[in-house]
Amino acid sequence: MLKDRVAIVGVGNVGATTAYALLLSGLAPDVVLINRDRNKAEGEAEDISHAEPWSHTTLVRVLRSILRDQNTVLTVGSKMPEALGLGDVTMSLPTIVNTRGIEGVVPLNLDPAEQKALTSSIEGIQKQIAVIEEAATAS
Repeated sequence: MLKDRVAIVGVGNVGATTAYALLLSGLAPDVVLINRDRNKAEGEAEDISHAEPWSHTTLVRVLRSILRDQNTVLTVGSKMPEALGLGDVTMSLPTIVNTRGIEGVVPLNLDPAEQKALTSSIEGIQKQIAVIEEAATAS
């Protein structure tokens, strides 16, 4: 039997805001959005899911893993210079979390095209950071 599931019928401003508030509060870890327009419901659900890393439920999972030394695999952002051989970057990766904090990163099996795309993305971000830092020091 599913517990703590809330269904919201209608995902206009009120329905979407209610779903967002429920997610952040931790009152309902499982929220189902129902709407006449399925694409709208799916779009709102995806938008709301982007807030999940800041939700009460996520915080509880991280703290429980640390306090109980559970070796839980969670997607967390951490500075991992050795991760994927990509240099000194911070990324959200599947990470083992326990009493010691971050125990390690779960290895990703990327094919050459995926590795190239990830490397290119990181290099692009690093270039933009350099531009911003240069502009900040010039002013």
